[in-house]
Amino acid sequence: MHKQEYSKAMEVFQKALAAWPIYTLGHYRLGALLALKGRSSEAKKAFETALNLAKRDQDMLMEEASRAALEELSP
Repeated sequence: MHKQEYSKAMEVFQKALAAWPIYTLGHYRLGALLALKGRSSEAKKAFETALNLAKRDQDMLMEEASRAALEELSP
């Protein structure tokens, strides 16, 4: 994916999350894009939100994926 495509994808996820803030996968994917761009603190917040939503929804797969992503960002 090219830099412009990352930026466009981030914009799409941000718009989707503005309209539907409980979109767990959207928070997760936004976190992944932010991490790829080196924006670790923002990525961490997105993954934490995804983790909390996954716990609320009892979505064990998304919970584990979010937890793993957070561990990768930790020093």
